[in-house]
Amino acid sequence: SETPLPSSPSPTSSSGTDLTPEPTSQIDEPVTTVPTTATDASPTDAPSSTPLPTFTALPTSTQVPTATQVVDNPIGWWDSCFDYRQPIIVNTAGASAGNGYTVSYTFNHQSLVSAGKSRSDGRDVRIARVSGSNWTQLNRVIDDDSAWNRSNSRVLFKLQSGIGAQSSDISYYMYYGCSLNTDVPRDPAKVYWYANDFNQQSDLNGWTQRNVDDVAVWDIVNGRLRLRGGKQTSELPNINDKLLLTSRPPIRDLHVEFDFVVRANDLTAVGLCSNDNSPTGFYVGISDDRWFDGNNVSSRIGYWVSQSNNAYSSASYSEGGVNKVEHAWTSSKIQSSLNSGNYQWNSGPNSANYFCFAANSMDEAFFDNLMIRLYVNPEPVLALGTEQSLP
Repeated sequence: SETPLPSSPSPTSSSGTDLTPEPTSQIDEPVTTVPTTATDASPTDAPSSTPLPTFTALPTSTQVPTATQVVDNPIGWWDSCFDYRQPIIVNTAGASAGNGYTVSYTFNHQSLVSAGKSRSDGRDVRIARVSGSNWTQLNRVIDDDSAWNRSNSRVLFKLQSGIGAQSSDISYYMYYGCSLNTDVPRDPAKVYWYANDFNQQSDLNGWTQRNVDDVAVWDIVNGRLRLRGGKQTSELPNINDKLLLTSRPPIRDLHVEFDFVVRANDLTAVGLCSNDNSPTGFYVGISDDRWFDGNNVSSRIGYWVSQSNNAYSSASYSEGGVNKVEHAWTSSKIQSSLNSGNYQWNSGPNSANYFCFAANSMDEAFFDNLMIRLYVNPEPVLALGTEQSLP
């Protein structure tokens, strides 16, 4: 049966309707820090993962295009307020990138600031695309782990047209050098496939709760998504509650990043879930004491596809503190980064389904700053061309 969120006007129906709590019913309960609880259990034997030397969520760019790339200057200039621009060349390798794919480039913004060509706050850094003689300004964001006025500032935006494998697109430009305080289009929802900072109850619109084995409660407290209540289940894969993003269509290959806070003895994951009360699905998660194939185990990070296909590696994370995790998966490879640890497995989901949070119900857990984008492997690589000045 469905379980409504607090302040929802009606329970979730068995058909999987969205959770739409009233925006006015804010919860003033403070978030408490939970001390670390160590487990006295011994780890069980299981296959371990192969650590990656590095995990790069999005490839970084180089400053100069390759010799085979010719960047034609279109007639005209997008906006005469901007004194400079650099072409952005998007290159694909063995995988195509569809319309709406999130790409990034890294550049030395600090050097432009030092030369008096750009503002230190980055407000003048814009992305524009030309089609024929028509220009369109795009939403762009600075990466959460980056910042303006650095030698490695990282900017993300969304492709406006698909690019085939082994191909290039030279229709994008980075403009800068405008001193006016004009509006900056920087909506994460228009850069990522999905983005949510869980600041208000209405941010749960479009999500559907499915109870697998027990009743839990998902709500928003102090600007974070909270899961609380319930009991731990013994049914494999030890998932007893799911929160599905049913406002978006089923999907398979994704890159996901978010922050989380958990207590000891818990299992929390993201993955691809069916819109029903079944615990089966594709999950990538972390746990302390209770893994996808049993309990009384050590801290782990890994994945679950079926009872005969799951693997993990030992993991280290803060119980009661904020942790950052990233997962990227296709049908044949999973890459994960948890704090400073990097991991990979040669496996993945065999079909598309709804993105979901999934957990073995815990006393209380928090999630924040969720960003999801489409993912291909290998990813497109961006290069910046030679700087051009306003004619």
